[in-house]
Amino acid sequence: MDDLNADLLLNVVQYLCARDGCRLAATASRYFYLVHHYRQLRGAELVAATSYIPQVKSRQQTPRDVYEQALSKLQSKPNLCLAFNKPSGPLADHLPLLVPDDCVILGAISSSIQSSFTGQLEYKSNSSIMLGSMKDAQIRPFCLQQHEQSGDYQGTLDQLDSANCSWKVFMVYACGDLAADVEPFVTHLQNRYPNSTIVGGICNSGYISVPIQQKTKSELTSMPFHSLLHLNQRLGGRTPDEGITKVELVHHVHGVMQTKRFQLKVMEDEGGVFGVALAGDVPVRSMVSRGVTSLTYRGAPLPTTPFYADVVEFHRPGDEEYMFQGEDPPSYHLIRRVRDTDSGKTYSAHEMMMKFGSPNLIGIRRPNEDGFELHIAASEVMDLNFYFIDRQNDISRSLNAFLFMVRGSPDTEKALTDANIDFFDIDGAACMQDMEVSIRHLKEQTHGEQLLGAVMFSCSARGPTAGNLLSVDMADATSFANGFPNVPCLGFYAGGEIGPVARAGRQDVFRSGNATLQGFTAVFALFIVPEIDLGTMILDDRRENVEAFLRGRLATGIHDI
Repeated sequence: MDDLNADLLLNVVQYLCARDGCRLAATASRYFYLVHHYRQLRGAELVAATSYIPQVKSRQQTPRDVYEQALSKLQSKPNLCLAFNKPSGPLADHLPLLVPDDCVILGAISSSIQSSFTGQLEYKSNSSIMLGSMKDAQIRPFCLQQHEQSGDYQGTLDQLDSANCSWKVFMVYACGDLAADVEPFVTHLQNRYPNSTIVGGICNSGYISVPIQQKTKSELTSMPFHSLLHLNQRLGGRTPDEGITKVELVHHVHGVMQTKRFQLKVMEDEGGVFGVALAGDVPVRSMVSRGVTSLTYRGAPLPTTPFYADVVEFHRPGDEEYMFQGEDPPSYHLIRRVRDTDSGKTYSAHEMMMKFGSPNLIGIRRPNEDGFELHIAASEVMDLNFYFIDRQNDISRSLNAFLFMVRGSPDTEKALTDANIDFFDIDGAACMQDMEVSIRHLKEQTHGEQLLGAVMFSCSARGPTAGNLLSVDMADATSFANGFPNVPCLGFYAGGEIGPVARAGRQDVFRSGNATLQGFTAVFALFIVPEIDLGTMILDDRRENVEAFLRGRLATGIHDI
């Protein structure tokens, strides 16, 4: 093989997993040089594996088997592990020992998890993982501290700012009693990083890598024996020998602490808000689908309607005509009259509802925006509970105006003057059609790029089994698998989805900014990279070039790949 030219060797290298690539690189300077440069060209990677064995339906792969299966497909060392498991899946007990010391773990525990790749679409796995290798990305885990659950998130935000990174993507999970804090946190996060993409969802429970809090041997000695064993497991230390004494265990755990960056924090009964922030070369974009029927067109949403806000008001707390009371009341918009540009007539809220009926959702499209932002008027919380729809319509009737609460981000305070308006109903067939349209647009808008994988946060009312609105099992995952049958897609069914506000009639499939907690949506985090073309790589592997490269690596203290 030593006589082969660099181009041919690169084609060999591209089929080697991370371990085999390292073994080859260790055999000769030239191979080290070639493997390194291929991995630089290869860029970000994302691979997946699940525990479900379709041929043996009563048996599941072990967590180690799932991890090894994923690792066998990866060509570089992972630095991000996205884990999904049911309450019966013990991934959290095993992953710290399996992943590299600098690999960040983000795990969701949910009663319904979903996987799709290599033609296999299922929700029977007890566990599944995605391993990502993003060498040029900065990844930082975060977890709200107990005192921040009251709404003061300054500590977490300051920690993110201290990294001096332009954070581009946040994956945010929430669980337990403290999950109610996720919406205000997402609002604070979006205001702090207005151009970032925020995705995630509410799960049953979860776990996250957190920086190790070093303890002295004296502090460890004061801990009960079982707590030391538990800490050792969360650190990813090897299982101690049977019969180990407490003194030996203290010495062992203290030694593990000196060599690890992270320990795993598992969300306790009260739950919390946690996730990862990503900066640098982060190949993640988001897509949001909700699917509605236009009442004005009696069909699929169109990019525009003839109806525009004509008489509008905006009120903040303290204004003379402000009508709410209580602690921290919201600002709000009122649309008093709507103009029909086709006929020149104007309508009150009463007249609009008499003409088209009472909608589930009202769509607002400000000038030059793509698609209608979907609202249940009177409260953004209503997005999660359709019981309040009748109440929304009652408020609109009593005010004879359409009322929209402001979330707190600057974008939501922009005037609604000349905003385009449409009325929508939630409809199962429309949901499936919207996903199909979204997947078609995704294929069109990623021409010349490669979709490495996707993470799906779908509403628990949308699956995994067919329900009142969606007549197909795993409807969202099925649409994705039909469009991208060989692309891994993992995720879970959430009790509320985090992502850019859903829009109807949009043209661009990708969304960023203006994130919130929503309901009955499917939110996707999409890992997209340029297509790899080895033919564009000019590689001169003459001895003097290889030796110069090695000297540079040694000078910077980097001895491996």
